[in-house]
Amino acid sequence: MAVEEKGLITRPRSWRDTPQRPKSDKFCRFHNDYGHATEECRHLKNEIERLIQNGYLQE
Repeated sequence: MAVEEKGLITRPRSWRDTPQRPKSDKFCRFHNDYGHATEECRHLKNEIERLIQNGYLQE
């Protein structure tokens, strides 16, 4: 992620070293884990909204 490289956003720390496969096939690249799709990630959505509100990104 380009915003991550600039230090504007940090991914949440994973409590696992490697993603584990639960019953869901959905994978979140933000969390680097299975359980929900990246497109459905509320944490990522909130981070993007914060960056927009702080003027780092434009809608």
